[in-house]
Amino acid sequence: MHKSAWIALGMASFLALHPALGNAKAPVAPKEPLQNAPLEANKALSQPQAPQTLAAGKSKRAVRREQKKEMKEEIETIPVLAEVQKLKWDEAPMQGQSNDTRKIGLEKIFHETLQNSITVRQAEVQINDAEAQAKEVRDPNLFNLLNPLDMPAMKKAAESNVQAAKTHLQAVRQKALLESARMYADLTQAFLGKYLAYQAIEQGRVQLKAEQEHFVAGDNNRFDVTQVEMALIDRYGKYLKADNVYHTASMALANQISASTNNTLVPEDVALQDGNATVPPLKLLPDNLSLDMALKSAKGRPDLLEMTHRKDALEKLVKAASGLDRQKKKAELHQLELEIAKAGNGVAVMAEKAYSDYLLARKSLALAQQNFELGNQFVYQLQVSYTAGFSSAKDLLDGQIELAKVKTALISAQVTYNLSQIQLLYEMGLLSQDALSHPAGTLPTNAL
Repeated sequence: MHKSAWIALGMASFLALHPALGNAKAPVAPKEPLQNAPLEANKALSQPQAPQTLAAGKSKRAVRREQKKEMKEEIETIPVLAEVQKLKWDEAPMQGQSNDTRKIGLEKIFHETLQNSITVRQAEVQINDAEAQAKEVRDPNLFNLLNPLDMPAMKKAAESNVQAAKTHLQAVRQKALLESARMYADLTQAFLGKYLAYQAIEQGRVQLKAEQEHFVAGDNNRFDVTQVEMALIDRYGKYLKADNVYHTASMALANQISASTNNTLVPEDVALQDGNATVPPLKLLPDNLSLDMALKSAKGRPDLLEMTHRKDALEKLVKAASGLDRQKKKAELHQLELEIAKAGNGVAVMAEKAYSDYLLARKSLALAQQNFELGNQFVYQLQVSYTAGFSSAKDLLDGQIELAKVKTALISAQVTYNLSQIQLLYEMGLLSQDALSHPAGTLPTNAL
C-alpha cells in the first residue's frame, strides 16, 4: 500500500475514536456501573482531610473556629461522650446512696471486727458458761450422786473445758480477723481498680482533644478521631464496672465490721500520686522465717489446742464415769482422737501451702515492680514518638492499654503479698489484733 494511503487510514481511525474533532458523530456507548466506587470512596476517606476551602471573606482562623465548634457540638450530640467529658474523680461509688466516705485502715478494721463480731461474742459467752460450771464443781457443798473419790477428776475435767473455751475464743478471733483482712484486700484492690480506670479516662480525654486539633489542622483524618472516641467509651464502661465492684466490696466489709452501709469505706493504706496507685507493703514476718519454723508454730494453733483440751476433759470424765455412761464417753474420746489426728495433718498441709504462697507472692511483687517500670518507660517513649508524628493514635492506645494491665498487675501483686503474710500468720496460729504493730522482723506472740 502506498504511504499516503496508510496516512489516510490512520486519520480516519483517529476521527472515528474522537468524533468531537471531526464532523462525524460516533455512537455513544452505554455507561458502565462504577464497580470500584466503594473502593474509591474508602480510599478518599482514608486520606487526610484538609480544612475546607476558605469562604469568601473568612480567614483560616475563622474557619478553624467553626470546625472546632462543629466538633464540640458533635460530641454533645453523643450522650455517652458528653457524660464522659463531665466525669470527675469521686471516691464514693456512683451506686451509693450517700456521698459520705469514711477512711479506714487494717488496724481499725481488726479492732472493730473483734468488738462487733457475733461469733466472737458467742465464744465469750461459752467461756463464762465453762467457768460457771467449773465453779460449781469446786463447791464442796454441791450435791452429787457420784462417788466423792471421783471429784478430783471432775474438777480437772472442768478446768480443761475452761481452757478449751478460751482457745476456742482465740480460734474464732483469728478466723474473724482473717475474713476481715481478705475483705479489706478486696476493698483495696477494687478502690485502686476504680482509680486506675478513671486515670485511663483522663488519658483518653487528653488524647481525644489532641486528635480533634490534628483533624481541624488537616494532619489526620476523621477515622483517627472516631477511633479515640470509641476507645474512650470503652474505658468509661470499664470505669462503671470497676465502680460497681468497689461498691460491692465496701458493702461487704461494712457488714463484716457492723458499720453503716450508707458510708463508703475508703482504704487509707494506699498512695495515689501522678495517676499511679500503690499499696505500701506490710512487714509482718522475719526474713529468716523457714518452713520448719512455720510448721512448728502451726502445731500450736488455737483450734488444735481446743481439741486437745476437749480430749483432756473427756479422759477425766471417762475415769469419773461408770457403766453405760463411761462407754459413751470412751466412744466420744475415740472419735475426738481421730479428729485431732486428721486436723493435725490438715494444719500442716495448709501451713506449708501458706508458706509457699508467701514466697511466691514476694517474688511476684518484685517482678511486677520491674515490669511496671519498663511499661512506664515504653509508654513515655511512645508518647514522645506520637507527639513527633512517628506513631499513630492506635499505637498510643495500644500502649496505654498494656500499661493499664501492668498497673493492675502491680496492685494485685502488692495486695496479694500483704494478704499472704496475714494468711501465713493465721496458719501458724499467730494472727492477732496486735500482729500489725509488733516489731518488724519478729513473730508476734500467741498469748491467750
